[in-house]
Amino acid sequence: MRSVDWHPLAREELHEAAETYKTQRSGRDSRFLDAVLPTTELIRRFPLLGHSVHGEYKGVVVHRFPYTVIFRVRVKSIQVIVIAHEAGAAVLASTLSADQDRDVMRRNPSSRRSIGSPGLQAELLSDRSEKIDRAWMDEVKCRYEAYRAGKIRTVDHEEVVARFQARFG
Repeated sequence: MRSVDWHPLAREELHEAAETYKTQRSGRDSRFLDAVLPTTELIRRFPLLGHSVHGEYKGVVVHRFPYTVIFRVRVKSIQVIVIAHEAGAAVLASTLSADQDRDVMRRNPSSRRSIGSPGLQAELLSDRSEKIDRAWMDEVKCRYEAYRAGKIRTVDHEEVVARFQARFG
């Protein structure tokens, strides 16, 4: 069976979403994890599952939460690239609209803001057009290119789960 490797920003998005849920209602952060982990396990067991996001990138919606796990299937692993909040996609499009911002983020992927952050989710665009889809794909491609170039280290699935449970357990 394939391993599940997480992009560091995807791990941050998972933790930030849980933090947001924790402030909203007690126990909601645990329910969020209880929904995300079976989703990633389902992807691990059935890597052909999910809807096509773009090219080889696929997405699976997290049950009962407005998030999608965007991933890429490799020979020996599943690479979780983004934990995307449906509202965050619109915000991402607005943050990537300027070429200057896009160039800065590509040169230094570790300085990029997490898409799942509450500050980004607070702003919404009403237009969910192809521009948003393209912006998401730019983000996914940038993250994967940084991984492939050795600029980032992925995080093992078990480590993500252990850190999450230690923090929110």
